Amino acid sequence: MKRVVLYNGPEDVDGFDARHLAVHAPLVEALAGLERWESTRVVGAADQGEQRLHRIAELYFKDRESLETALGSVDGRDTARDYRRIAPREVGCSAPRSTSRTLAAG
Repeated sequence: MKRVVLYNGPEDVDGFDARHLAVHAPLVEALAGLERWESTRVVGAADQGEQRLHRIAELYFKDRESLETALGSVDGRDTARDYRRIAPREVGCSAPRSTSRTLAAG
């Protein structure tokens, strides 16, 4: 199960990234049941238009129950509270119903 978190462009990019990596990342890593996570900085819009996203984070859990347990825990609430503190308005996150799959090349 993958949770996708989107961050729109902050006013202070360097300040955001410093806080995201130094404060928010350790909160994410403390989530029980987290198998792995990735945080990627967006460097341009795919359609060459206005770049609205700054960062995308993907959190991987074994299943929906593990995800919901982690988000409902004290660590999950602390992480969500910090997200609301650092994330510019009009951002979002989603929890796809299906699990991610790796496709074979070829």
